[in-house]
Amino acid sequence: MSVFKLISTSGDQTIEVVQGKRLVVGRAATSDVPIYDPTISRQHAEVTLANGGVQIKDLGSSNGTFVNGAKVSDTVAAAGDVVTFGKVAFRVREVTPPSAQPAVDPVASTFGTSPPPGATIVRNVSVESAVINQASEEKDSRAPIRTSRSAANRPRSGRPRSCRSCSISRRSCRSSRQ
Repeated sequence: MSVFKLISTSGDQTIEVVQGKRLVVGRAATSDVPIYDPTISRQHAEVTLANGGVQIKDLGSSNGTFVNGAKVSDTVAAAGDVVTFGKVAFRVREVTPPSAQPAVDPVASTFGTSPPPGATIVRNVSVESAVINQASEEKDSRAPIRTSRSAANRPRSGRPRSCRSCSISRRSCRSSRQ
């Protein structure tokens, strides 16, 4: 059984079409697939899964429904076709459903057991202690460097101080001379 998706050409919206589900595409918030574009009618088109593609049925929309540039009222779009509702375009893609994955047998797992013959263990550390050691090393590297100089003991730069009100040097500022 095939599954199809309609993927907008702008890439911001995807419509997944599944067996036995009828989807109404439209501008109304109550639509199964709401598309907020002024060129789309409130109930623009109906999308269902058909044999070998996606059945597109126009519901009497004002701006029309197109498949590969041709205006349609009821047709089946295949994989690779471009379906346009009003001025919003979607490309039809066939998606293979995910296959069932075999369950992992916890008895057959080799995680946490001894290494195979000939393998070299560099260091065997539990995850918790490795995380704690790494966190303490990062903390130590980010610690601020403390100095014994206070603000009063710092050497002054050669620049004149600036005025508190206007940030111009005190020698040039008229407000600091008063």
